[in-house]
Amino acid sequence: MKYPDDEPHSHVFDFSNPGAERRTRQVMWLTAAMMVVEIVAGTVLGSMALLADGWHMSSHALALAGCASVGPRSVPVDRFDYSTAIADSWKEQTLLNIVKIRYNDLPNGCR
Repeated sequence: MKYPDDEPHSHVFDFSNPGAERRTRQVMWLTAAMMVVEIVAGTVLGSMALLADGWHMSSHALALAGCASVGPRSVPVDRFDYSTAIADSWKEQTLLNIVKIRYNDLPNGCR
């Protein structure tokens, strides 16, 4: 049986998309604004749920800020493609299982 993923294809993606970066910044500012609204409303109304959600949302705002500021432009293209990484991990796992069998331990996946 032939699968669509059997066809050779590239795992290099476009790392220059100013529109996506702009939209990521817009989402970051919207998230930060909603965070402030929830924290203020939770404080004024005495709602622990709103306060907790607002502070939790700050982690999302920080993560989005990191994505918007660091962005894909600063991430180098990996020197391995996906199939090479999978093949290397398979070889390493096989070697580890051989060593485990040698020392009378069960290989991974046999427990």
